[in-house]
Amino acid sequence: MKKTLRNTTLIIIMFLFSCTFLAGCANVQVEKQIVKAVVIDKDYVKAHSKYGYYFDAWKGKYRWKFKNFPAEYNVTIEYDGITQSYNNQELYDSYKVGDEIEMELTTYYDEENKLITEGFYTPYLSLP
Repeated sequence: MKKTLRNTTLIIIMFLFSCTFLAGCANVQVEKQIVKAVVIDKDYVKAHSKYGYYFDAWKGKYRWKFKNFPAEYNVTIEYDGITQSYNNQELYDSYKVGDEIEMELTTYYDEENKLITEGFYTPYLSLP
């Protein structure tokens, strides 16, 4: 019992040290701004069942069975060549293709103020 507890503690400590090492390697500056993006596509996929080879969590193995898939409300949004798709019923019901939506654009820069990534955006928290 003591050996298992000691090994588990050692693994957790090693994991935490590796996380801090990876996170502290670069001095990254984050720039966030609210931008107006455009809804370029909407796609509704109704709830359905499919027969196939799926993992059965109750039995702990893969087997042939029916699997239920929930409805999808896919909305694709674009800003300055960056596209992002969301499965969100509230977005789907609130906006039409061509509508503008406020998004939060996050861009990352290194110590020399060089762009690390083009950025990514997420829906602005207060949707109309």
